Amino acid sequence: MPGWQALVNGQPATITTLDGVYQGVAVPAGTSSVTYSFLPPHEFDAVLAALLAVLFILGTAVYERRRRPKSQVETTDETTDGTTDETTDETTNETL
Repeated sequence: MPGWQALVNGQPATITTLDGVYQGVAVPAGTSSVTYSFLPPHEFDAVLAALLAVLFILGTAVYERRRRPKSQVETTDETTDGTTDETTDETTNETL
């Protein structure tokens, strides 16, 4: 069965299917220790895909931030108290 591993007394054991549904392992006579463990077959692939997606998103954000010239940064004419600053027309030197 994909992803399943069994240990009998600390040694790897072959897992068989019983009645098409259940899992079984052969154990020697007497007292034995049986350990089942499951590791999804595609877990590594899923973690790798998630890591690549995060790196792509971060790389795109850094690229876009560096690509944009600083002159495109928007400035506002409002001060921190909500009032607007006086702006002068440089050609006539008059207050607007």
